[in-house]
Amino acid sequence: MGRRMIYTGKATQAGAIPHGHMLDIAIAGVAMAATGTIIAPADYRAFGVAAIGSIIGGLIAARVFRGQGDEPLETMWGISTLAGVAFSPALFDYLSIPVYDAAGQMIRAEVIPRSVSFMLALSTAVAAFSWGSLKAINTAWTRHIKAALGRIFGKGKGS
Repeated sequence: MGRRMIYTGKATQAGAIPHGHMLDIAIAGVAMAATGTIIAPADYRAFGVAAIGSIIGGLIAARVFRGQGDEPLETMWGISTLAGVAFSPALFDYLSIPVYDAAGQMIRAEVIPRSVSFMLALSTAVAAFSWGSLKAINTAWTRHIKAALGRIFGKGKGS
């Protein structure tokens, strides 16, 4: 009998995680992040809120940006979720903390209020749009590199 990996040995979705298992994993992730948020020190609670919002946003991204390509659904969800967790806390700090100069004059006011609900909404939005954004950046970057290599190695405009 061959080895079977958890959730991925099925023939559904060409070997990818079935939708029901993805939702189970998402619910478990939200529960763990919520538990971690409660017991974490105050400085790290934003990561728990960002994880919850990113899991939700990752599910939205996996549904909205699911293309005709061969990318597995769990890859789309995972990348979106991780991008949301990675970028949301810094973006939240940037948008919610006013900046003052040395004389005490405000350079930039807060853009969004500093609250849990705004952090949750921001991380959901970042995760939901990260898959599409990353695909667009990858397409543009690949086109640029192909053109540059074509010019360097003499193939015209980079065919």
